Amino acid sequence: MTFFRDTWIIFLRSMRLSLRQPLWVLIGLLQPILYLTLFGPLLQNIAATSGFQGDAWQVFVPGLLVQLGIFGGLFVGFGIIAEIRSGVIDRQLVTPAARASIVAGRTLRDVVVITVQGIVLVGAAFALGLRVPV
Repeated sequence: MTFFRDTWIIFLRSMRLSLRQPLWVLIGLLQPILYLTLFGPLLQNIAATSGFQGDAWQVFVPGLLVQLGIFGGLFVGFGIIAEIRSGVIDRQLVTPAARASIVAGRTLRDVVVITVQGIVLVGAAFALGLRVPV
């Protein structure tokens, strides 16, 4: 039970640090929309001329979701490395928090960020013309 409590505390700390930098929050939300608006029309033209069967959005949007997941996982590691170098992890290791909860809390924050980015991406894709058959 303390693992979940410790994970939640680390998650809240990480989320608070992220939300204190509104520029990065804005960039994180605009990034998927920029990908759609900048590259989506190019792919529509390519798909129309190359004999591509189907809609380019149906290939591009899932690819962007996978890209968000991969880069999100990389940034979890980069964030932990930066905190190790700055000494934050060393200070947290002397607390009674479990080592796994220190990593899980940071990872949970990035999972929430990626989920929000994915929702924004899919919502914007539907607004731009994505149609998915049931």
